Amino acid sequence: MPAIVEIELRDRGDTRRIVFTGDLGRRGLPLLRDPKLVPGCDILITESTCGDRSHPTEDDLKKQLLQTICEAAAVDGKVTILAFSLGRTQQVVYFLNTLANDGQLPQMPIFVDSPLSRRITSVYRHHRHVLDAEVPPLLVDDSDPFGFRGLTYITSRQESIALNHRTGPFVVISANSMCESGRVLHHLRHLVTNPKTRLSS
Repeated sequence: MPAIVEIELRDRGDTRRIVFTGDLGRRGLPLLRDPKLVPGCDILITESTCGDRSHPTEDDLKKQLLQTICEAAAVDGKVTILAFSLGRTQQVVYFLNTLANDGQLPQMPIFVDSPLSRRITSVYRHHRHVLDAEVPPLLVDDSDPFGFRGLTYITSRQESIALNHRTGPFVVISANSMCESGRVLHHLRHLVTNPKTRLSS
């Protein structure tokens, strides 16, 4: 979640309060703390791409993710998850981790194919004490909410390309979520025409 900038301007006895923020983030999801309310302002500048949408709940997101993976596993297919390196990838991995802990996740390899995602996830691991209140209880029985059996963080380009020739079902989480650049492009080229492939974002 980005910082919120609050500025007070005084001009000839008048005071104007300006608030600027980018994407506020969503309430009710684990990992990042919910955004706090700003007391008020005279001028608000904010990002509003998804401001008119009702988002699914955490449980609904996990159910959709599990359903997609189960559908692919049933037909020996593959899942490509498009995710931004910051925030979205960690959220998806966290959901997959909880599903794995609950014994709901099918036995299939899962790859995070983004060097930036891997580096950012290490920051999340290092600063777990500032994550949302939902995380600490999980850490009692699970020391790493971003790692579980069957999950691999891809490092090299060669490993990434090798996934295109891998047989059997698997899940790959790859950036860039906007499909404009990055490793996700070659995954889409190799997988998107296969009717057994499932896409998720």
